[in-house]
Formats: sequence, C-alpha cells, structure tokens
Amino acid sequence: MLLPILAVSLQSTWFVDAAAAGPGNGTPSSPYTSVSYAVAAASTQSGDTILVAPGNYPGERIDFLGKNVEVRSTGGSAVTTLQSPPMGFPPGSVVTFKNGEGASAVLEGFTLEGVQGQPSPLPGPGLPFVGGGIFCAGGSSPTLRDLVITGGEFAEFGSGLFLDGGAPMMQRITFRDCGDANRSDSGGGIWARKAFLRLQECVFDGCATGGEGGAIRAIDSVVIATDCQFTANRAALASGGALWIQGGAHVFQDCSFAHNVSGDDGGAIFAESCQLVVRDSSFVSNDTGHDPHPGGALSFQGMPGAANQSITLLRCLFRSNTGQFGGAVSIEGIGAVRDSIFEHNAALGGQLSCGGGAVSAAAETTVNGCVFALNTAIDQFSSGGGAILGSPFIDRCTFVDNDATGGATSVEGAGALRNSIVRGGPIPRLAAAVDISYSNVEGGANGMGNIDATPRFHMAPVDMHLLPDSPCIDIASPTAGNDPDGTRADMGAFPYDPYHCGPGCEGFVGATTCLGAPNSTGVGAFLEAIGSSVAADRALVLNVTDVPRNQFGLFVVAYTPGIVPLGSGSQGILCLGTPLVRFNGVVSDRGTGIASYAPDLSNIPMIGAVQAGQSYYFQYWYRDQNPFLTSNLSSALRVDFR
Repeated sequence: MLLPILAVSLQSTWFVDAAAAGPGNGTPSSPYTSVSYAVAAASTQSGDTILVAPGNYPGERIDFLGKNVEVRSTGGSAVTTLQSPPMGFPPGSVVTFKNGEGASAVLEGFTLEGVQGQPSPLPGPGLPFVGGGIFCAGGSSPTLRDLVITGGEFAEFGSGLFLDGGAPMMQRITFRDCGDANRSDSGGGIWARKAFLRLQECVFDGCATGGEGGAIRAIDSVVIATDCQFTANRAALASGGALWIQGGAHVFQDCSFAHNVSGDDGGAIFAESCQLVVRDSSFVSNDTGHDPHPGGALSFQGMPGAANQSITLLRCLFRSNTGQFGGAVSIEGIGAVRDSIFEHNAALGGQLSCGGGAVSAAAETTVNGCVFALNTAIDQFSSGGGAILGSPFIDRCTFVDNDATGGATSVEGAGALRNSIVRGGPIPRLAAAVDISYSNVEGGANGMGNIDATPRFHMAPVDMHLLPDSPCIDIASPTAGNDPDGTRADMGAFPYDPYHCGPGCEGFVGATTCLGAPNSTGVGAFLEAIGSSVAADRALVLNVTDVPRNQFGLFVVAYTPGIVPLGSGSQGILCLGTPLVRFNGVVSDRGTGIASYAPDLSNIPMIGAVQAGQSYYFQYWYRDQNPFLTSNLSSALRVDFR
C-alpha cells in the first residue's frame, strides 16, 4: 500500500480536462474536470504545474490560495475558456490572487469570461463588485500570459482586472469588450491602486465604463507599457477614454491609441498630478465626444512648478484627433513635446469657445522639433490657434497650412517662436504677441533673423524635410547649437539630411560609369543619387561625398558618356559627352565633405523636362588644393528614368 501513496505524493504535474469523467485524480489517465478543484487540491503544491486541455470550463472560481503554481492551457486561449458563475450564484472572479502569490504563480493561455466579480475590499458606502475576470490583491504579483479577458459587465471597478497593490507581469493580454458604459463605474479593463503594472504587447479593445478610464484607471501606481494597443475604448461620462491616471509615474513606449472616446477631458489619456512619458507612440482619431472637452487625444493636468508632475511626449504621431482646447493635446503644467508630428487634428467647441487645433499649452511647456500640418480650429466660437493656443516656448518647428476662424491660424497666444518655419494658411498666421526670431514666416515677421522665403520642402505637406537648396539651411540662431552634421542650425523641425528619402523614394538609384581622381582628401569624390527614377515623380537628390571641405562646385549633366582628361592644371576626367549642361547655382559642401543638389527634372537648362525612357549622366566639378590650386571631378553616374 505504500508504493501507490508515494507515487502520488511525488507527482508535480496535474492534468485537467472538462470532457473527462470527473472528478478524477489529476493524472493523465484520470484528469480533474475543474481547474479550481485542481488548484485547491491538497496534493497541489507550490512549484507544481497544472495542464488544462481545450474546452469550456463553466462556473470556475479559481483561487491560487498562496500557491505559486503554473496553470497553463495546452491548446491556447482560442480553444480554452474559463467562465465565472452566472449572476444569481455566489459572486466571484474567474481567478483570484490575494495571498501574496509571486511571479512563479502563472496563468497562461486562457479566455476568461467574467460577469460580476466579488465584493470590493475598498472602503466606502455600498457594496460594489470588482474584478470580473481577475481579482489581485494582498501584494500578489503573478505572471499573466497569453490571455483574453472579456465581459465583467456587472463589476463596477476593474471589469477585466481589479488590482490593489502588487506588481503583476502581464504579457500578451487582450482585454476585449470588458465593462459596460451604462453600468461599470471605472476601469473597464483594469482598475489599479498603489500597484506596479508591467504591460507587454497587451491589447485593450472595446472596453467601456460610465466613469473614468475605459481601458485602465490607475491611482498612485506605476504603469510601464510597451507595444500595447488601445482601440475603441470608451469612458462614457468622464475623462480618459482609454486611460485615467492619477499620481505615480508612467511610461508608454511604442503604443497605439485609436478611436478612443471620453465624455470629458482626454479622448485617449487623462493624466493628473503624475509623471508621464509617452515615446514613439501614435494617437489616431481619438475624441472627447459630442460635447467637446480639452485634449482630443491627451489631457494632462499638473500643479505648476511641481517637479514630480510633468509630461514628456517624444517622437509621437497625432492624427485626426478632436477636442475643445487642444484638438490633440492639452497641457496644464510642466510639459515637453519633442520631435512629434501633428496633422489633421481639430479643435471644436460646440456652443463653447475652442482653440489650439493641435496643442493647447501654457508657458511651462516647451515644443521642440515638431511638425504641425493641416490642423484646424474652425468653429464659430474659435479663439484661434489652428496649430497651437497658449504661451509655450516653440523651437525648431514647422507649420504648414494650419487654419482657424478666430485669431491666428498657426499660433495664438503670447509665447516665443524660435528657429521655425511658418507657411500656408490664411493670415494672420501668428498672433501679434508672439515673440518671433530666426524663423521663416510667410508674409514676414518683425524680429531678429527672420526671413520670408519658399522653404523648399521635399513634398509639403506630406514631407517637410528640406531640399539641399533650401534657404532655411544654416540660418537659424547662432546660439541654437549645431545640427547633427556639425553645421549651424537649420530652421524647422528637420535638420537638412542629404540622405533623407521621401515619399515614393526607391533608395539609391543609378549606376557609376567612371571613378573620380584622388583629391586632397586622399580619395576620389564619389557621386550617388537618392530618390526616384520615375521621371514624373521629379524626386531626385544628387550627393557627392569626399569632396574637399569648404570648397565650391557645380553639377553638370549630359545625354551621353565621354572620357576627356581635364589637363591645363586641372585634375580628373570629364566622363560626360554632349551636350554638356551646367545646372544653375554654385554648390557648397558646408564644411561637411558632402555636396548636394536637387535638380529640377521638369526644366533642365537647355534640355527641358526629363522624360520616361531617357538616360542622363551626372558629374560634379569642384575646386581643390592638391597641392596647388586646381579643380577636379567626381565619379560619374548614369540614371535611367522610367
């Protein structure tokens, strides 16, 4: 009799199959039929694994009971569903962690269908129910992987997951249709307090609540989210269509927010009294509902001057968001908006005033390296600021074709504008109170270093990178610091980059037909082209490298190749035939060793427009000192246009 008992006591992997004849003993030949029974069994100990076969498991209320066990499905969430008891039965979450379970307590590969959850441990009147899918408290910090959590429409807080303390790791969790905009109070997907949320590749889709945070409501917590998606979440009557955050510190990296809607501030995110960083993320078509409120995509409220209350937006995209003040972003407090793109956002007020088609921000906010294109504050009550309303410090930004029916169509307020480009849209483009310097403003602007000239973009308003002959290159404030290539700063959001490849770009095009003779750098200058070989695109940039620094030169073109040594004190070989045509304009390497030129393919001197099926040969002639005053030629390049 001792041998069978010893065999059972040594078992560490238990099996569950809803289709088996219950109750079973957890072995492969006689599996349990209930997951909650398998976890609660006295023979199941920390360190054990429970493998669950595909199937539907109704009426489950799984409590890990402080056991650090792994509960994993063998078929994945698409074919393995854990269902909580229906209404009218003793209430309960599908899964509960409340006894200090750690990271080795694992739940993996299930769909969890919650309904009501369990009574709330929170103080206060009434007896709300929480955690329709998962209840996590008592400092528990389990690992949750590859789950789909849905339902929980009768849970008032955390319809998908209720989290009070702890630091769970959540990987590839989908919260789908959690909560109910007519029933749930807050946190349709997750409600968290004093917790550390680590979200990796998680999806929040269609979660809803009548209160704050359609997807997540977090109080005095830390949220670190990477590669997460927030789509079509809703806070019907309150702030934060996707996220409502109060206190704590939070980072969102490589996340997307689309089609989220709030009934108050922050169509996608509402954050207050916290530190928030959003990097490399996108906000598309979020809004604050039929009765507009500030921050169509994001609204931040921080105490002025509080060092631990700030927002940073870095390399983000804001497109087609709609709000009242700040069609995309509203910032009250300390903010930094950097290297981001705002396009087609709109400020609408309904029967109230509105402004700042893209951004509304006060003086404690800086806006640097951003593009604002086709944003609007077009409303009968518009206060202006098709792009920006308020008094932020704006540096190295580009504004194109923004519009407003009241006030200035680009920037309305009393802030400062430095080293920027403002073009297109009706006048006035900038409010009279804006302090402007070293900027290219259409129609002109008073102030030191300002110009009014066509900026020569690659393809406005789609691509606002500068072409090599742009008047905005090397002309920003001399105190602004150098660009990445070491030269004086350029105006606008994008420092000139000879290797930028715009819309329709094929990369490098053409073929080298001859090499350049060595020059004073010790090598020969090398010519290459980047862009499109489609003649109709008119998108080609010629770049020649390894030219002597701070020297001038000319680009030349011909129909045919040739081989003609220069001689007479010059060096190199002219590899072009006839007719030999010089492009207009002397070119400088700007001290970088790279000379660039964007030929007008619609009107080459003496030749006319380049046509499909034609081939052209290009070369660069330049001055040199090698060792005496001389000139030289780069390699030659043939481009076959189509």
